Amino acid sequence: MWNPFREGEDTLRTLYPDMPPETLLIEHLGINNSMKGGELERAEWFWHRRPKKLILSRDRALWVALLYSSLLAVSVFIPRAIVFVRGIGWLAFAAVTVAVFVDICRYAQWKREYYSAISRLVVAVTW
Repeated sequence: MWNPFREGEDTLRTLYPDMPPETLLIEHLGINNSMKGGELERAEWFWHRRPKKLILSRDRALWVALLYSSLLAVSVFIPRAIVFVRGIGWLAFAAVTVAVFVDICRYAQWKREYYSAISRLVVAVTW
C-alpha cells in the first residue's frame, strides 16, 4: 500500500550502505544539514564501525589462490607431496567457506544497525 511518508525510503534502502551519513543527507535528500546532533553522531559512529572483510576482499582471495597454486607447483616436483597439497586445499576451502559465511553475517548485522541509525537520522532531520 502506498504511504506518502515513506516515499523516499526505497531509495534509501538501496543507497545507504554505500555512503556516509552526511553525504547521504546532502546528495540524496537535498538537506544541507550543518547541525551536529546526537542522531548524526550515532549514524557516523555506525558508519565507522563497518566490519572489515575476512576473505571477501579481492586482495585476500588472490592471496589464498596464489598460496595454493604455489603449493601445487611445488608438489609437481615432489611426487608424494600431492596428497599433502590436496589436504591443505580441502582445509583451505573449508576455512574460506567459514570466513565467507562470517563476512556475510557480520555485514548483514552491520547493515541492519546502520539502516536503523540512518532511518532515525532522516526522521530527526525532516521533523
